[in-house]
Amino acid sequence: MNIIYEFVSNNWISDRREGTVFIMKLSDGEKIIISMLYHIHKKLGIEEESDAEFIHESILSGNLWAIKIQLSGLFDKQNSSAEVDETLSILYMWFCIESSFNSLSPEDQAMISEATNSKTVEFPGFSHNCEPHYEIAKYIINSLDRYTEFASRDLRCPAPTLLKYKKMLEVFDKYNKPNIPLSSDMIINILNAA
Repeated sequence: MNIIYEFVSNNWISDRREGTVFIMKLSDGEKIIISMLYHIHKKLGIEEESDAEFIHESILSGNLWAIKIQLSGLFDKQNSSAEVDETLSILYMWFCIESSFNSLSPEDQAMISEATNSKTVEFPGFSHNCEPHYEIAKYIINSLDRYTEFASRDLRCPAPTLLKYKKMLEVFDKYNKPNIPLSSDMIINILNAA
């Protein structure tokens, strides 16, 4: 077992419960220790099961929640934060919408575009100015390699989108999530909820 993995799994990273959210916090001293362990680990060329580079990058970027997602077996099963959960739900919803839409006939796609008054059915992203979900989504997509179908897109939206997505999620959650693909009517109902 490598040094960084042992450091994380032995709970040297201080954890604090705030309401129902389980948040990982690191003191400046802990960050220095992990950074030093990372550089020792790298210099020794240790091959490991966990990703020392990922842990180091997550700490430097302030995305500690990502460590809990990527190395979920180390931590209790409580969720890391409401914003992360919400972002994951929104990404999943848009993945289902887009993959379902793309599997439909051109006639059904045209019907959806007309019924929703939109030229494209594509995840537009989050406001990078006022929604923390933008940075969270970017990290999930680019560093955790999840929902990579969105990776080549600019997910910066000029206006806030979160309230629209929450309304869409209410409708989406009424449908059986594993029942993919979504029907044309389901897609129309979800998109029109915004």
